[in-house]
Order: sequence, then structure tokens, then C-alpha cells
Amino acid sequence: MKKFHIIFTIALLFLIPKTAFCKGWLDVSTTYNRYIGWACQPGSADPVGIHIYADGHYIGGGNAAIVREFAVQYACNSITSRHGFDISIDVPAVLLDGTIRDVTVYAIYANNRSERLNNTPVKLKFFALPGKEKPTVIGDVVGRDLGSQEVGSLGHIGIWDGRNVLEAIGYGDANDTIKETPWSSFSSKPNLWKTISPVWQGDFRQRFCDESVCWHRQNDNGVLYLLGNQTRTTWLQEMAARSAYVKYKIGASYTLSAYFTPARQGLSYWTKSFCSPFASQCQMTKVERKPIRGFYRCDGLVLDAWTSTAIRGGTPLLGQEIYAAPHQSVVDSWNRQMSYQIAWNRIITPANVHANLQQRNW
Repeated sequence: MKKFHIIFTIALLFLIPKTAFCKGWLDVSTTYNRYIGWACQPGSADPVGIHIYADGHYIGGGNAAIVREFAVQYACNSITSRHGFDISIDVPAVLLDGTIRDVTVYAIYANNRSERLNNTPVKLKFFALPGKEKPTVIGDVVGRDLGSQEVGSLGHIGIWDGRNVLEAIGYGDANDTIKETPWSSFSSKPNLWKTISPVWQGDFRQRFCDESVCWHRQNDNGVLYLLGNQTRTTWLQEMAARSAYVKYKIGASYTLSAYFTPARQGLSYWTKSFCSPFASQCQMTKVERKPIRGFYRCDGLVLDAWTSTAIRGGTPLLGQEIYAAPHQSVVDSWNRQMSYQIAWNRIITPANVHANLQQRNW
């Protein structure tokens, strides 16, 4: 430790002439709930206040009044080295989800002016409370108990899209049931379930339309081709999440039924087909099919999002096709796996869907 302080002091002495307005530094020993460093108002011996923010949220603070190395006194152009801080933070539970967050520390001067410490923001991984670990894989299925004891075991599930949980909820606005819910809100409820990734024999990529309305081009034979600027090519997990997001953009109403009605994409194209027998002499006609809203409860949305990744067995997205085809057995096993999820003899509840997606059925 003494050797470290000597190295730090020498480094700081070389740094100061190049940073005349040096305000402070956060030590490498800082953790998500303990912040160690120094801060000052150059030329003043008065201690400054410390405010700490994680992803823009104030989480705590204190004062910089602890004795530090002479190099700190020199850096502050002060008559004292009492400019250090060692602040323990009682981090709000809502932030304890295992996320790596940007932490920024500010020095607060007596005139209420504030300045950011030189080496912040820094990235710090926050501890995760049991069951609160933020999903890391797009397309993962998350779940939790419901508040009611009578139906709590049936639960509630959603799908992680990399930023939020997409979920169908019956309360609030049943006519606009699919919501984007931040993980901090979803995980604030009690009794979270294990986050799961559905099982498969092998992953493969597919190309599909990524919009609520898909523009096509019609060739001379009347065949429609999806325009490339609306397509996305990706693997199964991300495709499931994107499918859920497309349903979110289209919109849906809530249903109490275990059987969902899928939201369907619209399409649009120009055609001369209605000009026969003199198609070459007529104006192009625009054909439009508007998106169709769906009906879901939470398990139905997750099922539709995941089963749409199968060419057979679900409700494919427009223009969906296998890209760089894998072995046919991989595709066939995935079609069977998804068909199993919505088979007529399946008892569909959130808990059952959560369990079935983890079972191998090919």
C-alpha cells in the first residue's frame, strides 16, 4: 500500500502542471457502495461537498475533509491535505440488479458551483440482490409471481428486448396492453422467477420484415418482393425479441383467454394488375393492407413472439426466410419445438409457458 501511495504521489506531481484546474480524483479502490478519492476548490483550504450519481440518479454524498498525501495538497494549491473522502453509500435497492452503471462524482463548492471530478464518469458494476440480476441476453423470458395469493403461482411473464421488458398487462389500459417496462420497475415486484433462454438443438439466422407495415415491389409476373431496407437478419433469440417489438408497434388489446390472436403486419405495394387487359397503358395503383391488432395476455405475447421464429408452427413475420441455411434437421427440430408450445393439448399458463420453453421436445 505504501508503494502504491509513492507511485500515486509521483504521478500526481507530474500531472498537476498540465491540469491547472484539477478538482479531484476517484481512486481505483472505489466500489459501487464505497467511494474513495479527493476533491477540492483550487486555492482553498475549505472542504468541498461530494455528490455521487449513478446513471444520472443521485445516490448519496458527503464531504471531502480526510487527510490525504502531500501531492493532494500540492494539487489543490492548499495549506492542508485534508481534501480526501471515503463515503459509504446505502444504494437504493432498485439499482441493485447487477448492471454496469456510469457513476459521476461532483465537487460542490461553497458558492454552490459544482464541477465533475477529473476521471469521472467511471463504469462500476452494481451488486445484484437475489433474483434481481438484469437479463443479459436479448429474447430471454422473465417472470414473477402475481400479487394475489390465489393466482400468484400462475405468475406473469414477459420478454427482454435488450432495453426493457415487453409485457402484456391487463390493468391500466386493456386496449393498449403491450407495454415497455424498465427492468427496475419489473424487478421491483416480489418473487421474481429465474430468467430463461428457450432450448434448441442449434441456432440459425433468418431474414424478415422488421416493421409494422412492410413495403413490397411487384414484378411483371405479379410476385411480391420485400424491399431490403426494412429487413433484419438475426439469430433466434433476437428475432423473438424483435417480433415482440413489432407486435408492440402494431398494438393489441388484453384478453383473459389462454389463446391469443396474433397481431399481423400490414403491407403496401404498387401494382398494374387491376388494369388488365391494358396494363401497360394505365397508372399504377397502390395496394395497402393495414396492420391488424392482436389480443394477448402475458403468456400469449411470449408464445407468439417465440413461435413466430418458426417457419412452420407459429405466425411467421412477413418476408421471413432462412438465411445461410443450416442443416435441415436443425430447422425441423425447431419447428417441432415451437409447434409443441402451442399444441391443442397444452395447458397454457404463464408458469407452464415458462417451464415448457426450457424442455426439449424434438
